[in-house]
Amino acid sequence: MSDEQSKQTEAVFAHHVQALGEGLESVLSDYAEDAVLYTPDGPKRGLGEIRAFFEVFMVETLPKLLTSFELGRTDIDGEILYVTWSAGEVAPLGTDTFIIRDNKIQVQTFAAYIPA
Repeated sequence: MSDEQSKQTEAVFAHHVQALGEGLESVLSDYAEDAVLYTPDGPKRGLGEIRAFFEVFMVETLPKLLTSFELGRTDIDGEILYVTWSAGEVAPLGTDTFIIRDNKIQVQTFAAYIPA
């Protein structure tokens, strides 16, 4: 994989992290029209389903996570980015994997341990 592709992947991810604080439209601008977001509740396919996921996530979950959010490990290999993160007692462990092509998220996996 090229260094240039890794730089593009890193730039899209940096925007995605920033976009979480900017709002729904900024977050969605990072995804390809036919992107797939894999979640513990099943895949969300296309921008419509991804929008519906984030409409709930950004209201019900994100504010709790941001109170103590910390990025852990980030590995980038071309168009693939893997990241671990934590949010204190709210979510002691989270992980995402991204496939980013043409400056858009094509595929993302998301999982977090959120104690009951």
